[in-house]
Amino acid sequence: QTTMAVALTGRMMAVEPTGTPEPVFYQCTDTVRTVRWWREKSPENVNKVIVGTSGELENEIRVHEVDFSFTQGKKPKEEHLKKPLAIKKCLDVSDIQFVDDRGKFVAGNSDGDLVLYQCEEKKIKELERKTGLHKARVSAIRVEQPNSSKILSVCEAGDIILSDVEYELKSGEKRNAVSIKCPIHAVTWAKPDDFCTEFYTAGLGARLIMWDVRTLKPVTKFSCGTPSFAFTSCAAQRSGEGSSSAVNMVVAGSDEGVLQLWDPRKTEPLASHPLHDAPVWDMLTIPGAGLPYSVVSCGDDGKIMATGFKNLTMQSGPESILDPKASSKLIRMEQLPFNSLHYNNHLKCIVAACDSCRIHLIPVPGITGKKFWI
Repeated sequence: QTTMAVALTGRMMAVEPTGTPEPVFYQCTDTVRTVRWWREKSPENVNKVIVGTSGELENEIRVHEVDFSFTQGKKPKEEHLKKPLAIKKCLDVSDIQFVDDRGKFVAGNSDGDLVLYQCEEKKIKELERKTGLHKARVSAIRVEQPNSSKILSVCEAGDIILSDVEYELKSGEKRNAVSIKCPIHAVTWAKPDDFCTEFYTAGLGARLIMWDVRTLKPVTKFSCGTPSFAFTSCAAQRSGEGSSSAVNMVVAGSDEGVLQLWDPRKTEPLASHPLHDAPVWDMLTIPGAGLPYSVVSCGDDGKIMATGFKNLTMQSGPESILDPKASSKLIRMEQLPFNSLHYNNHLKCIVAACDSCRIHLIPVPGITGKKFWI
């Protein structure tokens, strides 16, 4: 069984840490910058993965097939990452998000462009390009909801733009845009995998802000009290899954390697957990109750860490008596930075992008200690 992802990738080798089980990864020829699973509701593409590469001479987006026999306890062989089914030369891609489950995706790059692509069986076709939509490198993209043409994109110049893929990219107009004049490194929806009207941005100057997507105006501004502190990543975290008192919180990672847990009803962090030895470049949350490690992060220190917060019993009223205790576990280590993570809930597997020219595959049951190796 195999599945599909999007990744961004020079040429270096990584050394595995001694004394740990051999991890599952595919060796590429170029640096992997960002990675995305294919949409889960596309069974015809379950055997494929999209890999974006950053090479010495040129950058590409590729479609590969990936062997997932390791989920049955078998180690995949390198040849199971087959020759590319499709290749598209491109500028350096900073982020990729699928717009639908039929292979349409949007990519941002360092020139501030947004480009709409269609992935077909044997080729990747460029549909539309908006040159210079942002004033600087596009740092993150999020689709408003499944199969929606509305996308959020942010950039290192502080722009937040809500675009309609089918309209703005063709007309060049920016009907919904705002700028905070300060670098934004990450964006995430307030409710993971659900319809919502709020989103978070994280950036320089300890700026973690909740926004109303309908007005593009701030709802809540959070402060860690350290102006030199920069948030570099963020992800929504749901507490009390399945209960009427469930609260959507947010976890943010910083340039100092610290993870902070926030309740949107408060402006001070509930927990601050030093975790990485360098900036946290990406993070995700694993949905579902009962997981001991529900937050997975990667950083410039070459580590992927799984973190859980105990005593996280939220109340629906204004008071939330919390004493969250964080515990963490090292699940991958390289000599070069990990840049990007993405989780496939159907396969219960994380795919990770690394500067060591590797695409790592991490089964979630391995993180929770139930089975598989890490």
